[in-house]
Amino acid sequence: GRLARAAKDGLVSELKLVRAANLLPIPEGLVRELKRIANERLRARGALTVSTAILVDKSGSMELALEAGVALATLCGSVSKAPLYVWAFDEDAFEVRARGESYAHWEAAFADLKASGCTSIGAGVEALTRAGQRVEQLVLISDGQENTAPAFSEALRSYAERFGMPA
Repeated sequence: GRLARAAKDGLVSELKLVRAANLLPIPEGLVRELKRIANERLRARGALTVSTAILVDKSGSMELALEAGVALATLCGSVSKAPLYVWAFDEDAFEVRARGESYAHWEAAFADLKASGCTSIGAGVEALTRAGQRVEQLVLISDGQENTAPAFSEALRSYAERFGMPA
């Protein structure tokens, strides 16, 4: 019926399906089915073939960044054929690992993170460096308002040096 049509409808985005499943008072079985459809559709869109790091600002008042982090990690995680690393940061960095690639898995991985603390974008980049996680692209979800060291530009320069990349 309607669910099958929505699964094929190009106008109904995958993440809208998941948000609807989380917000509406619908039976758990239907929620699971909506999330399954969303994951299928994401995989059908193509593949992420370059190593990627997603850095998510969790400093004070960045609740929206955490929500965006869940959505982007779900999108990238479900289509990634290359390494994907996700870190949340305030003045320190915290690796975010999901037990699967679905929205529910990423939502659970982010569940304990609360928006608080100062902002050091460089902390996320330094965490990548310490962990030896070399990536071809870096996705940053932040308002960019750094107020604590290490600074993003300095950390990125050190990262590039460590992995022999142009700065």
